[in-house]
Amino acid sequence: MNAPEFLQDSPDALTDRALRRVQEYLARGLHDAAEAAAVAQAKRTPHRFDVWLVASFAHGAAGHVRAAEFAVGRALAIRPAHPSAMLQHARLSLANGRTAAALASLGALAEEHVLDHDLGLRVIEMLNRLGECERAQALVLNLQGRSDEESVPLMLAQAETFAQSGDWDNAASIYAELVKTQPRMAYAQLGLAKLQPDRVDGRLLEQYLTQAQAGTDTEVWLAHAAYRAFEAAGDFASASRMLTRALVSRRRQYQYSAAADGPVFEALRQSLPMLATSARESPAEAGDDVTPLFVMGLPGSGAALIERVLGNHPQVCNGGELPEFAGVVREIGGFDGQSLINTSLIERFDHIDWDTVGNRYRERLRARYPGARYVTDCGNANPLYAAAILRALPEARVIHVLCEPMQQCFELLREHADEACPYSNDQAELVAHYLAMADWMRQVESAFPKRVQSVRYEQWRAVPGLVSRAVFRFCDLSFEPGWEDPERNRKPIGFGNLSRRQPVPSAAQSENWRNHRELLQPMHGLLANAGLVPRES
Repeated sequence: MNAPEFLQDSPDALTDRALRRVQEYLARGLHDAAEAAAVAQAKRTPHRFDVWLVASFAHGAAGHVRAAEFAVGRALAIRPAHPSAMLQHARLSLANGRTAAALASLGALAEEHVLDHDLGLRVIEMLNRLGECERAQALVLNLQGRSDEESVPLMLAQAETFAQSGDWDNAASIYAELVKTQPRMAYAQLGLAKLQPDRVDGRLLEQYLTQAQAGTDTEVWLAHAAYRAFEAAGDFASASRMLTRALVSRRRQYQYSAAADGPVFEALRQSLPMLATSARESPAEAGDDVTPLFVMGLPGSGAALIERVLGNHPQVCNGGELPEFAGVVREIGGFDGQSLINTSLIERFDHIDWDTVGNRYRERLRARYPGARYVTDCGNANPLYAAAILRALPEARVIHVLCEPMQQCFELLREHADEACPYSNDQAELVAHYLAMADWMRQVESAFPKRVQSVRYEQWRAVPGLVSRAVFRFCDLSFEPGWEDPERNRKPIGFGNLSRRQPVPSAAQSENWRNHRELLQPMHGLLANAGLVPRES
């Protein structure tokens, strides 16, 4: 994370020199040294705004997001309306599972300040992540109206805003315009390939890839775009080749160890009896307070579609991938770090007051969705916290969505995934994570048979009305014909990404892994060894 440019403060040469040293450490990637130097300086000069702001960046770079939020809070106490500090506060509120606080800071920035180009782009990006596409679009138009010339980053931001809101035609038009004038713009090529892959020339992208540096974002974006173009054209051999290159390049960007997952899942299994013993056997009736509906499933499982189905009910708000529950547990458990969960936090589960966790989670839902009766929550970390959720929230419903193992793993492999799925760029690592997660969720379902409903995506595709009606009944919601269609739901999705707006895949798309049998032989073999797929498919 880059250190901010801050206003000149009192002429204190020693402090200025210390802040420059912190910035130099950050620029060199020496995050621990930067944090130590920033903390020491904050103790010496606690009255200076810039000291606390730089300390916040240093804490964040070192992975201590709660300390970073405290530091930026001290900075804002000195200068309450400083734009850089407000943006940093929004980022850290989001990282700590407070989406309402993040949105409040972003709203104040967008409405009370004349934002410069770069700061405005960052606010637009965060508004889109929070599902506030209309506010993001208004800020895009505001910045465009104050710009004397066309801005490529602003065009990209507008395309992303259109895509997030479900207006794919306008988004694709902007990407196509950028590709026409700047065909080597890898991110625009990928954006167009995600929406309208038939408009992308895979052979041309292959030529550009000859000049792309290995392991860079440019190589990843071009290779993923070429994969999608070849896939749409039916050239599956070329598509497999491009996907392989994208995966190899993307894997170089992550410091991920599949072996590190083992102790986490083992610690979760050991915590399960304690959580299950003290939890309700059956879900409590929904009262006057907000009731959370947790829809869990790996990316590509169909969980996003089931969330949209539930959102057809007029009393249901779609929260999307909310970070709230994990943030509350980390806060009450005294854990300060960027990881979603780890063994040291799980070991503290015995000492956590889960009723307090539930109350604080509800407070955050009410703050984000005032007056809502039901809110769906598809947070990425929720499956890992499934047992804790059922202990902390007696009224919560958990819907676990699964799909056919080969298709599920292929969906994870083929998507241009972010840091939330670092395991998804290598077939062996992906299958290991999939098997561990599947085993964990089976144990949760066994421990809470009346609190978790499993939904098979293939069954929902075959009889969507029947399966959707059962899901609504499980959630104590009324059901009307037509609500099984996720494309009827045009409500905003509170927190998420482009995949949450995609149409229902066709039957052929739901088995498109078969077009890449040779590429996927390692994955197939590992799943067959686990007894999840037949040897011959």
